[in-house]
Amino acid sequence: MADKVFQSTKIDNAENATNNFFFLDANVRVNYRPDDSNSFSLSAIYIDNDLDYLVMDMDSSQSFNDLMAIENEGYSARWDAKWSDKVRQRTQLSFSRYRFSYKFLTFENDEQIREFQKLNAIYDTSVSSEVEINTHDENDLSFGYQYGLKDVSYAFRDTADLDFILDADQNVINTHSIFANYSLRAARRFEFRIGLRTNYYLELDMIRFEPRLLFQKGIFKNVKLQFSGEIKNQIISEIDETVLSDLSLENRLWRLANGEAFPIINSWQVSAGIIYTNKGWSLDIDQFYKKIDGISALSLGFLNPDDAQFHIGEREVLGLDFYLKKDFRPFKTWLSYSFSNAKSKFDGLNDNNDFISSTNIRHSVTTSVAFRKKQFQIALAWHWRTGKPFTKGIIPSDPNGSVEFIGINGERLPSYHRMDISTTYDFYFSTDKKVKGKIGFSIRNIYDQENQLSREYFGNNNLDDPIRIVNKFSLGFTPNFLFRASL
Repeated sequence: MADKVFQSTKIDNAENATNNFFFLDANVRVNYRPDDSNSFSLSAIYIDNDLDYLVMDMDSSQSFNDLMAIENEGYSARWDAKWSDKVRQRTQLSFSRYRFSYKFLTFENDEQIREFQKLNAIYDTSVSSEVEINTHDENDLSFGYQYGLKDVSYAFRDTADLDFILDADQNVINTHSIFANYSLRAARRFEFRIGLRTNYYLELDMIRFEPRLLFQKGIFKNVKLQFSGEIKNQIISEIDETVLSDLSLENRLWRLANGEAFPIINSWQVSAGIIYTNKGWSLDIDQFYKKIDGISALSLGFLNPDDAQFHIGEREVLGLDFYLKKDFRPFKTWLSYSFSNAKSKFDGLNDNNDFISSTNIRHSVTTSVAFRKKQFQIALAWHWRTGKPFTKGIIPSDPNGSVEFIGINGERLPSYHRMDISTTYDFYFSTDKKVKGKIGFSIRNIYDQENQLSREYFGNNNLDDPIRIVNKFSLGFTPNFLFRASL
């Protein structure tokens, strides 16, 4: 497992190194239905990743120790009530906790001389209740309330002779939200949905509105036109500090908006498309434009060694989604294609000019065929996409020099492609059919394609070779087994 996770990182390439890795993933769900009008469910999930990686430089009597721990846990309770044939209510309570800790320790002659530390913690609590009213066979109305509390903290610390806090923050935001949605349908020829969500952020004393709209109109017997638009707001955002960490496993932390230096992220999107359905054929073509304001980046010397600060910016995305499906029992086939052109712009970076976003995948194709016979199912899928953008760097001949970067995201990695296969079988453990089981087997990347995911530049633990290129690759041929039992 560790070899797969750390493939082509410094852990995979280092010599004189010891690596201890631990991973745990557990989840449970309980459903209870006392009568036809009420149902209850409880669920919990826990994920733990721990790493202890030690590398020694025999020539300098120095050693370097990476210690990383990532812990996720979540709990939820849900109650669905049917008050009448036309009125239903859904109430949910959830809590999640994310904790991240990373330390990079430097030893000389077995004595610790430096410690760099990154910490991140997120506590998220939510309570919501929604009422759905079917006012007519062609009309639906829903409304509700949600309370959310987010407590987010992070810190960068560097300890040598003195203890320096490079950056730290801890914020709490209580959010009160009310929302309503209304939909109208008319004989499959017309559909109209409208909704509004209003958020009040207590600590920021700010109100944000999130309207959404969807309109479908049949223009021919099997053809519909569709238009949609929405506005969204987000109070939590990522800190991208790729270059600061010498361990290329987890370099994204999270922080809350404060309404000033770190604004609430605001996005709006509009789309238009066409839908065709006839005799098992389905065709959906959708073109969209999305604008995001208030995103942040932490440069930490990525483009300027003297620039260690946050930059606020925006992102624009122009895209096209194509989806084609054909059902002819017992087979199902589908093909999807996506085009995306995403550009980012940050104050103080790249001379305030826009550049290709690092997450931009220009072209992506996925196709699949599935066969189902009673309880047995098998599916084959193939994925292809253009490579991710990356910033090309020139390694200096001077071991103590700095990498010279050429623009931002001006190059692309090789194209990515793989084929997967999966099969499942459903059964009951006894004739009373009270306990249902499922077994499955799948293979990811059947032909063991080596797909490059990223190229990064890191300082090396070996003092004689401080800078090097790190290429990360996806998993190769990977079999998986599945077993599930449910009541």
